[in-house]
Amino acid sequence: MDGLSRPRTRAASVLVHLLASCVVGLLVWLAFGRTAFVNYDAAWSLDWMRQLLAGGSRPDLERLFSPTPHPLSDLFSGLLVPLSDGGGPAVGRGAETALVAFAMFWLGALGVVTFRLGAAWFGTAAGVVAAVLVLTREPVLSYGLRSYLDLPYAVFLLLALLAETRRPRNGARTIAWITLAGLLRPEAWLLAAAYVAYLVVARVRTDAAPRTGRPTPTATGGNGTAGADRSTDATGAPRAAGRLRTWLGAADVRSLLPLVALSLIAPLGWIVEGLVLAGDPLQALTGTQQNAADLDRVTGVGSAVTVMPRRLGEIVREPVLLAAAGGALLSLAFLRRRAVLGVGAAIAAGAGFFVLAAAGLPLLTRYLVFPATLLIVFAAAGLLGWRHLDADHRWRRPWQAFAVVALLAFVVFLPSQANRLDRLQSALSLQQRVIGDLRSVTGEVVRPSLQACGVGVGDTASGDGAVPGIASLGDLDDLRDAEREDPGLLFERLEPAIGLPNHRAVPQVLLWLGQGGGLADRPPSVQALPRPGDDPATRAGDPRITLLPSSEEVARGFILDKADNGRGLPTPPRGALRAGTLGTWTVYGANRACASALRDRLTR
Repeated sequence: MDGLSRPRTRAASVLVHLLASCVVGLLVWLAFGRTAFVNYDAAWSLDWMRQLLAGGSRPDLERLFSPTPHPLSDLFSGLLVPLSDGGGPAVGRGAETALVAFAMFWLGALGVVTFRLGAAWFGTAAGVVAAVLVLTREPVLSYGLRSYLDLPYAVFLLLALLAETRRPRNGARTIAWITLAGLLRPEAWLLAAAYVAYLVVARVRTDAAPRTGRPTPTATGGNGTAGADRSTDATGAPRAAGRLRTWLGAADVRSLLPLVALSLIAPLGWIVEGLVLAGDPLQALTGTQQNAADLDRVTGVGSAVTVMPRRLGEIVREPVLLAAAGGALLSLAFLRRRAVLGVGAAIAAGAGFFVLAAAGLPLLTRYLVFPATLLIVFAAAGLLGWRHLDADHRWRRPWQAFAVVALLAFVVFLPSQANRLDRLQSALSLQQRVIGDLRSVTGEVVRPSLQACGVGVGDTASGDGAVPGIASLGDLDDLRDAEREDPGLLFERLEPAIGLPNHRAVPQVLLWLGQGGGLADRPPSVQALPRPGDDPATRAGDPRITLLPSSEEVARGFILDKADNGRGLPTPPRGALRAGTLGTWTVYGANRACASALRDRLTR
């Protein structure tokens, strides 16, 4: 093959895989009844970037339940800013559609890359089985159809493993994929450090070891014994430190410095984003720790010991765990060259999860999509790895027997797995309907009625009515001082424009209202209604417009904080007048004029 045809072949291969990812993602979307939408974190990312780039102001990352910024996903949201103020009465539809389309691509890419990695390690049949298994895991589908960034994170790391499999110790390509993953999740930083350390050790062994592979006369005293070695002490123990210095002196590790620099891009990206968005380089860390406390998330190393295996089991389920355990052990024993990279990556990923726990960060199931995918690949090995043993190998038939047992487990658990997928489709369909109705209410009813309801006086671009220089609602003296300087500011601060049943829908309503939804080209304030037991000193006043679920089913299926679970239907604010219902949402106005304006829009 000549030099020109090789790049063309590579480009054609990349194009084929990109198209395959699109097709697979489209098929999954169609199979789930065209159900997919933007999750809470992604909606905030879209709104933050619009505030920063279109509104020219820093977003409020101190808001209750504000998610963690992620450099790469926020950069992509920034590219969608031109679509954030278009798309019909409820703006932001174009940006959401683009985000969902890319989410389907990443879901398909996860299946395609899992197939390629499984095929590279254990054969084409194993690759097909691995791809089918990963795309039928209920949590994986749930995260993909809700646009979570944990899928592209897993895809980038799987691509790094694929690059390393094709060309061991290739360096730049593998580190580049890990760096992209590190701009989405910090666990990848540990994987990058582990890979660079592996390259250093490999370089030291290659450059410093004798070319003949035999001990030198100096090292063995000329007769192959260690007793005459001058690098030993009086007890005969080798002077490891001196030998290490000799190896490092003989090895040329300077060529690895560009890889070290490349691996540092990810943590630097998080620091820079923290400075840009909040003026705090550690905002992502401290903000996530605070969220873990606010939402009562499980964290801590002690919890990780039990949480990690349980959450992995929730993703892959029992038959995959059985097949993966056998596949990993058998392939390590008899197909070591094929298995060692995957086992090492799984161990490093597990270590990264424990680092998160030690840092006080939440231990969420979706953080384990990458190691779960590796388990799935080894499950495929457990079913089909025996094909790579010679026909007369003494372990071929025992491996086949294990594969039969594992296959029977898949058959036994098939009905329960089908039920999980049915329940997932029903739950996501309800959530998509609720989100669609809320978008319609926001764009067709609420947005045109804002001024009639007295909304728009002194709102701030943060979207929650925060007054500059005021730390909390409880500081009433400072609020009164601000009122004297800017009449009307206190009223708007204490009476938010729009009230919602909980924090789940806040970012999307802000997105749909648009940058100029309020007066003075500022977005109106949007607040979650206070819950029973909240400190009265920290409560805002009653909202001008209130949106509540129209049934308990909607209320149960649309929460963010597990503390809201089981509370049933929220009650409207005191004195609020019911304007009407659109789909799954009931609308209330603070007074007769507001309710009348809302009712007029509802009946059109």
